[in-house]
Amino acid sequence: MIVKKWILPKYNRVRKLPFIPLEKEVDYLISGINRKTSVFLKLLKETGMRSGEAWQLEWKDISFEHRTISVTPEKSSNPRALPISIELIAMLKGICNKSKKVF
Repeated sequence: MIVKKWILPKYNRVRKLPFIPLEKEVDYLISGINRKTSVFLKLLKETGMRSGEAWQLEWKDISFEHRTISVTPEKSSNPRALPISIELIAMLKGICNKSKKVF
């Protein structure tokens, strides 16, 4: 209709540092929710595994004697065995159920 040239406006995005909560704040969050979710979040916090890897976790992957968890990788990462604390072992034993998967 009207032959005019449109000029794309320039926008310079201001980058800011992300909010990273203190470890104490994360612990408050974990302690304030239901048992199964708190075990899930504690597992993620201690091991650094992805949530998809935690959802795939089976009871056979957990070694209570050696205090390790064998992780089935996702997103083309490598399989690994991760150490866990005695507190997390006690929490995992508290949610034991008859299903094959932990969560």
